[in-house]
Amino acid sequence: MLSTAQSHLSGQRVLVSRPRSQTQELESLLYLYGAQPLICPLIQTEPLSDTTALDQALLNIQNFDWLVLTSRKSVEILAQRLHALHLNPESTLGQLKLACVGARSAAELQKLSGKNVLYPAHHQAEDLAEMLCQHNLSGQRVLYLHALHARELVAERLSAAGALLSALPIYQTLTPQPEETQALLSWLEKEEVDILTFASPSAVAHFAEIVPAALWLKAAAHCKIAVIGPITAQAAKQALGRVDILAENASAEGLVQALLEAQA
Repeated sequence: MLSTAQSHLSGQRVLVSRPRSQTQELESLLYLYGAQPLICPLIQTEPLSDTTALDQALLNIQNFDWLVLTSRKSVEILAQRLHALHLNPESTLGQLKLACVGARSAAELQKLSGKNVLYPAHHQAEDLAEMLCQHNLSGQRVLYLHALHARELVAERLSAAGALLSALPIYQTLTPQPEETQALLSWLEKEEVDILTFASPSAVAHFAEIVPAALWLKAAAHCKIAVIGPITAQAAKQALGRVDILAENASAEGLVQALLEAQA
């Protein structure tokens, strides 16, 4: 992280669009560097109501060699279902090789399982797939827990590498209710946002769905767009017309570092 002596975000009003459960670290870093966080989650995640397939997989976990998860939400739901089924996490997951897409989700899964968890240096689905394919997956039985309507990239690459894949969607991503985004519309109308931040294509899509085209045309003239990773950047370019700041490191610290570098 750059020091405050090198750069600062003093007075910058920064929209934080991540789910509320994931805003604390980014919010704290923005305050540290003098910015004013504007919290408006553009993503809501909910477990799927039907847990039959997941429960059966966990009750027959001996049938798998790998467990792969793509988010902290996946780890949270895994922990909830293990508890509901009265399964001890450490003994249930003890014989599996474990992998996650990012350091935060890996840390939470390691805490749950008591085991080391693999994760790629860059926290993107492409990097997760590449990391896993460096292992001999031929004939390996992989339980892959992901979001409903997630990109097929990881599943396709693991299958192509010879894995015997069981891919289960366990949660869904929803657009916030209108009453939860009124503050965002007000901030944009009053030109009270300097930087928009997006950590996923879903957040970009929900922003474009929520904000009327005429309002975005007005706001775009004075808002910078900061995103994490190339996939989110592609979504922002398609939906919003451009990207001003790209954070390659998919973390709160990486995003703030990119903001600081852009201010320098």
